[in-house]
Amino acid sequence: MKNPNLVRTAIAAALLATGTSASAVTTVGSLSNFDAVNDTGSRTEGFEIEGVHSSDVQYTFGAPYNRYGDPSKIDTATGVIVRWAAAWNPGSAMFSTATPVALANISPGGHDCYNGGPIGNYLSAGCEHFGLGLLKAQGTTTYRWLVADAASPGQLIAGNNVRIPAPIFNVTPNADPALPPVVQAVVAAPIPENEVGGAEGQFSDAFWMKRIKTQVETDSEIRLEQLVNGNDPNNALFNVETETEYEWFLMQSRNGVADSGEHVMNINPQKGKNIAIRYELYDFAGTYVFRPV
Repeated sequence: MKNPNLVRTAIAAALLATGTSASAVTTVGSLSNFDAVNDTGSRTEGFEIEGVHSSDVQYTFGAPYNRYGDPSKIDTATGVIVRWAAAWNPGSAMFSTATPVALANISPGGHDCYNGGPIGNYLSAGCEHFGLGLLKAQGTTTYRWLVADAASPGQLIAGNNVRIPAPIFNVTPNADPALPPVVQAVVAAPIPENEVGGAEGQFSDAFWMKRIKTQVETDSEIRLEQLVNGNDPNNALFNVETETEYEWFLMQSRNGVADSGEHVMNINPQKGKNIAIRYELYDFAGTYVFRPV
């Protein structure tokens, strides 16, 4: 396997059991909490996430850790765009900041690329950390870099989309009200778009997915900020008893084959415990061999 994918994600769902009933569970949806590396080939002036709904956004990752500060929410006909963007200075005719092109062989760990973070050289590294907490599971979501519009100074336009197969968390009440709900995390590989192994449009690009499941012995809700390594010395996620499982999966979808690129995991939340699920994505550097079937 070659260098890690230029987008590494750390996406988690916090499932907290509270109250006197085993079925009293608060779901805060998926915490889309990730490092994104600028592999566009040029500097970028922002980043946006589209596909969620404004009323479902509970909180966002921003100031003082992100160079763009807190994001804005732009309502659309279908939902909301959460946008981190540099400010425009009319006097200098320049944007206030930008994400440079990523350094060669950069390999962030999913929670590294922020001011004061483990990346160390955040301002020059060419990667950023973004995220937002949701009150419900997210549906189809688009992530994209923003670049300066050469035709309209001071305006930003969509650059490259970032390939992040965001997990969908499905929560179903248990038939027995005394038991916790049934929870599933579903991650789907992107639909085939590229020519792979001489079979145009038949298979998606493959990638490796590392799944990290951590069960935390705490009655406190896990917040997005707590998923950033080392951010809080009293961080409940890292300073209480935990149990962590690691697994690797090769992800690829095939055109016309239902659920061919899906990974499904059943989660069993328990009273008084939190479960954080983290996914890391890596490039597949093997050889594609096309065998007609």
